[in-house]
Amino acid sequence: MILSVRGLAFKGYLANPESVRQAKYPCPQCGRRLSWHDRFLRGVRFGGGQASITQFRLRCRPCGLTFTLQPDFLRPRQRYLAGVQEHAVERYLTSPDSFLWESTS
Repeated sequence: MILSVRGLAFKGYLANPESVRQAKYPCPQCGRRLSWHDRFLRGVRFGGGQASITQFRLRCRPCGLTFTLQPDFLRPRQRYLAGVQEHAVERYLTSPDSFLWESTS
């Protein structure tokens, strides 16, 4: 399951991903405190290139559930930052012709 973490800036998180470990997270199921379980690297693409960010996993020992902390600048199972996706949709809505493939023949 995914736990959303709000209010994080991409550059700040990239520089110091451990900052999310300062907060205490309750289990959405039983309300008890979650414990730190694991971390993994995730590839992310943004306007200026790509980077690997650290994501953290938490576990509720009484429930046995595992959660991934998801910064709000990311979308689940997406490679591009949320802002990049929003910009592309906005650009498409304002000028959809710019997204059409031009035939070279």
